[in-house]
Amino acid sequence: MDRWIISRWNTLTTEVIAAIERFEVHVAARKIEEFVVNDLSNWYIRRSRRRFWVPEENFDKDCAYLTLHEVLVSLCKLLAPFVPFLTEYVYLNLVRSRDEHKSVHLCDYPSPDESLIDTALEDSMLLLSTLVEAGRRTRSDACIKIRQPLREVVIVCNAEKHDKVTSLTAILKDELNVREVTLVEASSKSEFAAAEEYKQADVDEDTTLFLNTGLDKELLEEGMVRDIVRRIQGMRKDIDLEYTAKISIMYEGDEAVKEAITNLADYIREETLAVAINEGLPSVESEQIYVKTWKIDKKEVRLAIKTA
Repeated sequence: MDRWIISRWNTLTTEVIAAIERFEVHVAARKIEEFVVNDLSNWYIRRSRRRFWVPEENFDKDCAYLTLHEVLVSLCKLLAPFVPFLTEYVYLNLVRSRDEHKSVHLCDYPSPDESLIDTALEDSMLLLSTLVEAGRRTRSDACIKIRQPLREVVIVCNAEKHDKVTSLTAILKDELNVREVTLVEASSKSEFAAAEEYKQADVDEDTTLFLNTGLDKELLEEGMVRDIVRRIQGMRKDIDLEYTAKISIMYEGDEAVKEAITNLADYIREETLAVAINEGLPSVESEQIYVKTWKIDKKEVRLAIKTA
């Protein structure tokens, strides 16, 4: 992800300078906007959230912060002629503690480093984002929410695209919330097209995505628990807890809820920083305990959290 966003940044710089030199300022501005919204915010920062949130000292976290800082400082310089006052404010906040220029407008305009442009990586990530979009559309058509894990996604594509996707299957798994990614050649397409549990989406003429929408008890339990985790995270925000604060969780629900929480208790503890998960709620609510009732998969679940 770090190598990709640095490559995209240098490609963007090349394109923006070329557009400005053609006096196509509107093209340059649009390219910067697309980079900030699509590449930086919706892809790099969102995909790197877990890296940013690691509480202890961590090399990978440091890489993520340094990469983001480099891109943001460079972005301020690139944007300076377009939005001079906003970029000045952001730039000074980014570099104030370092021996840098006192103004973004005293900096040299960015120039691309072609040695950092990895066209193959950019093409692979573009293909991946297209597959993610198709997979999410297929989920939506099947009325299956993104937090519900699925068994498998099958990608039917040619050998060239097969190679591009292979190194990025972990990201595809995470983005589509599936357990397995299977890559097959066009000759196998009819096999999946005939299977009722596989829903089809065509990305282009030689690439097809099949999403296995069959749900068993194990997958349904995991989907319910992911919804419970989301509610607990919301409750943490409600009481303004530090993101590193440890909590204890108490709950009430029917047998299906109890079984799901019991089976996936380790996952809940890891995601919510819980030191304990106990069935049953206190008979008397106190100021230290936050209780809320939720409707999850048509089941009523009562959750309570308190700082550990």
